[in-house]
Amino acid sequence: MKPQSRLIKSNGRSATSLAFWRDDYLNSKRVKLEKSTLRNYRQAINLYINYVGEAHWPPTRFDVIQFLDDVKARASQKTTFSYWVILRGWFGYIAKLGGFDIVPNPAQQIEELELAPKNPRVKPKGIPKKHIDTLLTYLRRSSDKLVDARDLTLLHFLYRTGARAGEVARLNLEMLHIDSNRVCIPAEDVKGDEDREFYFGEKVKADLRKWLDILHDQGYKEMWIFPSTRGEKLLQRPLTVSGIYQMFHRRLEQVGLPMYCIHDLRHTFTKEAMRQAKSLASIQKQLGHSSPDMVLWYAKCFSQEHEQDFINFGDE
Repeated sequence: MKPQSRLIKSNGRSATSLAFWRDDYLNSKRVKLEKSTLRNYRQAINLYINYVGEAHWPPTRFDVIQFLDDVKARASQKTTFSYWVILRGWFGYIAKLGGFDIVPNPAQQIEELELAPKNPRVKPKGIPKKHIDTLLTYLRRSSDKLVDARDLTLLHFLYRTGARAGEVARLNLEMLHIDSNRVCIPAEDVKGDEDREFYFGEKVKADLRKWLDILHDQGYKEMWIFPSTRGEKLLQRPLTVSGIYQMFHRRLEQVGLPMYCIHDLRHTFTKEAMRQAKSLASIQKQLGHSSPDMVLWYAKCFSQEHEQDFINFGDE
């Protein structure tokens, strides 16, 4: 049974209108998200609004739980969890701007009461180092070609920093502090609500310098680090996230390697950092996670390899 609606006395899309907060939230996400992801956000929020009624205010934990139960009855656990994550972000945005006034944030209540849908996590997998080495060696052999040099630098950067593909797609010269081996991305261009800072090593720096020299020699005037191309011609726009995905699969196919997800490079970075006994806090900061929980999840998933590392330790 749908929750009862409480009519809004004010006219139009006031600050107590679900439609107002939907549009305001999606506008704030327009720069950060790919169009397809933005459509998913809009769909989830619209389904919630259609379920409770646009005039229903304020949202309560009971509304949200009933809505998610309805979704779960019709769709998979993965879809239910995805909708929950989107609604949680939306309600967090409203709360941050004072939209709930003295009314509690329903998402926060749901989490505190441990009523949130569980994440049906697929165990992360890394890419074998020999496969990554094969791919990078292949690209390095032909790195005199513009597109090969770009792809080599981009993939090496992802592999050795643990950065997200979306962060690399929007990377520009103002964010890159190459002398201090550092990347600083402002909050409006990252997944979270805070500025993002992470670091890279000397080998990645060497590839970046070579690539920036190529961009300079080509007379490229834009600020993008990894621009789109047409053939061997640089375009005045950045490579998109979907473009990075397609490039990665094309390169794997060229070398005859199995198909991996570009996000697996991030898993591989985490796995290697843990094997080198980097601190949990350092790995969390480098990856840009808001809590150490995800790093611990990676550690749990890679525990079998950890067992193999130490099962004969000291017996040699």
